[in-house]
Amino acid sequence: MLSWRPVDDPIERARGIAADPVGTARDVKARTGRPVVGMVSSWVPDAIVLAAGGIPLRLPAVSGRRTTRAGAHFQSSSCHYARGVLEMGLDGTLDFVDAIFFVQSCDTQQNLSDIWKAAVPRIPAVDLYMPVNRRSASARAYLLAELERAGAEIGRITGTPVAPGALDAALEERAGVEGAMADLYEARLECAGRVRAESFHAACIASSCLPPAEARPIVEAAAGAVRSGGIVEPVGSPDIACALLGSVIPFPGMFRLLDVLEVPVRDDDLSLGRRLFDHPVPAAGEPFERLAVSLLERSPGATKHDEGMDRGERVVEMARRARAKHVVLPILKFCDPWAWEVPRVRAKLARAGIGMLLVEIGGEEDMTTGPVRTRVEAYFEMDRVGDLFDA
Repeated sequence: MLSWRPVDDPIERARGIAADPVGTARDVKARTGRPVVGMVSSWVPDAIVLAAGGIPLRLPAVSGRRTTRAGAHFQSSSCHYARGVLEMGLDGTLDFVDAIFFVQSCDTQQNLSDIWKAAVPRIPAVDLYMPVNRRSASARAYLLAELERAGAEIGRITGTPVAPGALDAALEERAGVEGAMADLYEARLECAGRVRAESFHAACIASSCLPPAEARPIVEAAAGAVRSGGIVEPVGSPDIACALLGSVIPFPGMFRLLDVLEVPVRDDDLSLGRRLFDHPVPAAGEPFERLAVSLLERSPGATKHDEGMDRGERVVEMARRARAKHVVLPILKFCDPWAWEVPRVRAKLARAGIGMLLVEIGGEEDMTTGPVRTRVEAYFEMDRVGDLFDA
């Protein structure tokens, strides 16, 4: 089936941006004169960057580039994403960036922050230390103090202090983008047809490297096109539809592979996906307090301890709502937090009758060919063949 594409197709616009998010942010800085702050995690509160007059840039994983410079600073048993970010700092790719905003979400991220300060001193680094146990009695007060401290540091770098009124406005801006993203995800769940996984990934990237005033119209237009049927793309078998789970998917290769194999992706719980907008900020209250509450109440992922949230049950609920028969977890080698999640989540999925495919990725391979493709293709082929024998 051929795809219908109007000249101003919002998905094509998003795909163009996603092809080079770093270049997109560089161009926006040249056009607007606003400072750019790189972010390494969905836990980074980008509203603080906006309130300081900056443009948040979610740093992508390095694709098709060896991390030789970073290898001189990082042990070999560190994830490709951390090494890739450091590589971009060392080779000059990020020289236009005014600061890097780190959140200590895992040991590797903490090491990356420390190494960055020594190896790339020309680009200042700001740290936000999240509470590991978000349900402790002191978590809220601690996080509030950390947000205010980190906000003050960002404001000094950009030259614009983070005032409460500016942070209120920034939270409203981001809420608009996040609302548009939520609508786009709902449109995918509701539409009779299918939007390619790679196209959805592109919309997520576009929402995380542009100012909200530019990102929101693109995402809204994409959601409208999906709902109206204006985007028609090849449809795979609904019997093998999947949901994606995980932290950083290094580049569009996994999405492209699932598209090639005609495996519909109905939903996700990804760091650069649903987790960009799954933590609504309370509408009332002091802005830093509202921001702290949203971070304490959001889905914990694999790097936060939270006795009040069952991670496995959340994944089961997501898969059931999406009518997904399988959950695919692409995991970067040496990503211990997500590796520790696997047994617990797999057990919950198995009890619910939902399959789980764990795919370990080095970070430099082409996922549409070779061992990764063989593993993913074999998993879904076994499902198809099993259905044939059952019939």
